[in-house]
Amino acid sequence: MTNPPPPEHPRTCRRCGADVSHGATYCPECGLVQNGPALAPVRPRRARRRAPWVVPAIIAGGLASVAGGALLSIALNGARDPVATEPSTSPSLPASAAATASVSEEPSTSPTPSPTPTAAPIANRSVAEVAVEAVTLRANANDTSAVLAELGAGRRLFVIGEPEENGELRWYRVGTLDEAGCSDDCRLIGWVSTPIADVDPTIEQADVSCPSSPMTADELAAVPPLEALHCYGRSELTVTGTVQRREPDEDPPIVFSPSWLADPNPELFLATNVGYHPLPESDLEAPEEGDRVRVRGHFEDPAATSCRATAGEDAESPTLPQPARVVLDCRATFVWMEYEILDN
Repeated sequence: MTNPPPPEHPRTCRRCGADVSHGATYCPECGLVQNGPALAPVRPRRARRRAPWVVPAIIAGGLASVAGGALLSIALNGARDPVATEPSTSPSLPASAAATASVSEEPSTSPTPSPTPTAAPIANRSVAEVAVEAVTLRANANDTSAVLAELGAGRRLFVIGEPEENGELRWYRVGTLDEAGCSDDCRLIGWVSTPIADVDPTIEQADVSCPSSPMTADELAAVPPLEALHCYGRSELTVTGTVQRREPDEDPPIVFSPSWLADPNPELFLATNVGYHPLPESDLEAPEEGDRVRVRGHFEDPAATSCRATAGEDAESPTLPQPARVVLDCRATFVWMEYEILDN
């Protein structure tokens, strides 16, 4: 088994959490500029020092003021006419007026409406599902942007980044999971909304079953790629399976690069969605068909942000996938770091 040097740890986008390769100026997932100007350090203010004579002088002055006031009070009381010291006999308010004044001075006790509870946001890299009859997938986080698809009840979505709030709605950037029977709404990225208030949500966090490592290739293949990305992130996994071979497409209508990572149908594979995607710096030799292998690998490879799709040389205007979706699919690709051949 070959032990390659560990890859340089990628940077993480502050907005959406996707890996960003070193040297990139913006995140290919959400477009946030990564190399902004650094903030100048804030210097703490220095405390002002008082002169050593200030505090004693303040105390002495205060004592002198108190003593002078006491002497003045004694002098005035001794000279006052006894008649003047009798209490004044100012007229009192009638009982009804006093009661009215007392009532008017009481504070208002009108009830304050309690705030509507808000729903907890769904976290980045979570899997959600449509909780209503249908939800609209839009190109941007507002009700006036282009409609990409109508997603039915139970449709699963991969949450990308943190949500945005607009009025009474919370918008999530999501990728649709490939499912049996999907057509135009397969492999899309867009925005869906749900109320901020904790009532009638249009999408809810879904439960996902995540097999533990080590596992078989069939067990990993049973987990949709974006759910696997949610389950394992960058964690290393050990997967066992038998190498199979498929006939390569000699003239594909869409070319994916880099091919070692972005090719959705590699020639060698262990099971559906578990293809042979070898890490270049590992210098792996391709296994033979029929070899039973134990593979160590991971999802969320840093090179995913460089994935692209272009039209094939002889293709006639094929419909290319969204650039951001190509990056997301590469993030959800299992990469081989090393493998060993097992006894059959």
